[in-house]
Amino acid sequence: MVSKSKIRDAVGKSEIENWEKHPFTMHPVRSDDESMRACWVYEHDVNLRLERTEALAADVEQEWTAELPAPSHSYEYYLFYGTSPVESHVIVSVDEHNAAIPLPERDEDGNRYITPYQATLGRVVTGDYQDFEIYLDWTDIEIH
Repeated sequence: MVSKSKIRDAVGKSEIENWEKHPFTMHPVRSDDESMRACWVYEHDVNLRLERTEALAADVEQEWTAELPAPSHSYEYYLFYGTSPVESHVIVSVDEHNAAIPLPERDEDGNRYITPYQATLGRVVTGDYQDFEIYLDWTDIEIH
């Protein structure tokens, strides 16, 4: 039996190279169309996957997305182990899908932040460390 904490630990310690993206579509779609469902499978345990299931908002207007040159969109993502949903996350695809940033919270000083675990999810969906870090800096979101 695998516990939720072991699953979170595996995800948190993973690298983006350990995840393979698969589109979920039965119809021909442009390869750059981020509106379709998608799945990222963890290569060290194929029972572990992250799925983008549906768009939540077509044009996210948050204080932290206001300075970006292009629209941002929010999606719901589920982390599965086998057929069991483990947890869900809202991740915002920023600046026309150039990076994926989990919805941040505010700390006691009012600074926006995501956890290191959420940062791993954002990097996996973004697929590029550098792009993720650039947009995290641009939006003034900290990791802690």
